[in-house]
Amino acid sequence: MTSNRQLALHATLPERYDRFDLLASTIDHAGRLLALLVDPAQDEASDLPWRRQGPWSPPIPRFDATAVICDGDDVHEIPLHGLNQWFSEIDALGEGVILGAPRIPLADYGRAEHQSTPATEVPLIRNVQAFGGDGNPLGAFYAGDGIEQLLTDPSGRIWISYFDEASYRFVDSDGMWSCSSMPGLARWDDRRPNVENRPLAPWYRRRNHQPKGTLVMSTSISDLDRLVGTWRVSGGADGTTTYAWLDGRAFLSQRVDMDRDGHHITGLEIIGHERPFDGETSEAVTSRFYSSDGETLDYEYELDGDVLTIWGGRKGSPAYCRTTFSADGNTLSGAWVWPGGGYEATMTRVGG
Repeated sequence: MTSNRQLALHATLPERYDRFDLLASTIDHAGRLLALLVDPAQDEASDLPWRRQGPWSPPIPRFDATAVICDGDDVHEIPLHGLNQWFSEIDALGEGVILGAPRIPLADYGRAEHQSTPATEVPLIRNVQAFGGDGNPLGAFYAGDGIEQLLTDPSGRIWISYFDEASYRFVDSDGMWSCSSMPGLARWDDRRPNVENRPLAPWYRRRNHQPKGTLVMSTSISDLDRLVGTWRVSGGADGTTTYAWLDGRAFLSQRVDMDRDGHHITGLEIIGHERPFDGETSEAVTSRFYSSDGETLDYEYELDGDVLTIWGGRKGSPAYCRTTFSADGNTLSGAWVWPGGGYEATMTRVGG
């Protein structure tokens, strides 16, 4: 005999959001309420598909939304700007959120006439997008058409289930499209690098199928806030380095004072997103280091969870420094690597 149990309301949105359109909602793995809300008073609202009377077709006009995270009485809003897909899936990812659009244009990729189409002629729409706690885009990827549900787990892995008409497009070795139908369940994971230190491709439970898609997360300059402070450097080099924000927090500076192989080096590095005269801000976080020897050295920063990689030149270079933050965030341990050489290095925080 089972005992009677009464259902209790777990969480509700504050009344001030009553006038908003609700696109997506969930309870995350920490028990928090997440909701994606659209203000119907914005100019584009009348043309949005969920507010139209009658049929509609892509493209969807760009619109603004707010992701709301409710943890008891604590309410955090994340402003999201320029969305152009019908996102009906939401979950937490780190300090921010991840959104999923179940249906995308050209959903019938599996039709025979598309099978002979070169992959370069049909770009795939990135229908899963991640945003930081400040609303800045972190990354996006194509996750296939026909998403049934999207959720994340405490390890930061992204799980996506699909309904029975779903499809996933991938590129064959001959450069032509191929299609997998009814993929079932996929796991996307950017936190467990494989032997080549690249993100894992999605894992498919059905037939253990693993297509060539990957989740690529870009680093935002705000992610590097955990570097701010003074660090003692030991190992193959000895000295101190200090990271500090410049006014406006758009750029981070690093001032270096250290010895290596009997040679004393000082210098200044400026780190941030490039934004030239055309006004387009780069996705990558890059830097230039000005040394006391007169060198100007360029780098690219990549932060993946607790793993910080500083690439010499651009991402993928054979010269890089890869270090890992300790649990308390006060130690970075790893090594510099380049063809024919390298050295181990440890940075220990000594000042805020």
